[in-house]
Amino acid sequence: MKSNTNVSIFGGGSWGTSLANLIAHNSRQVKIWAKETSVCDSINKLKENKLFLPGHKFQTILKLYMILKIKIF
Repeated sequence: MKSNTNVSIFGGGSWGTSLANLIAHNSRQVKIWAKETSVCDSINKLKENKLFLPGHKFQTILKLYMILKIKIF
């Protein structure tokens, strides 16, 4: 059964991408917010987090977005 639930994960490391893949496997739309450009490019293009989890393919339902780096004084 498919769900229209959207889920956001903040962090594109090994834990965040593994959790996102598990959630996506259960037919949910998942957005990962990461600060590393290489992580975003790798997962969006290759469906693999080459920086933190090389060799593990992810669900096609995952989408990565960049977190803007903002300094607050």
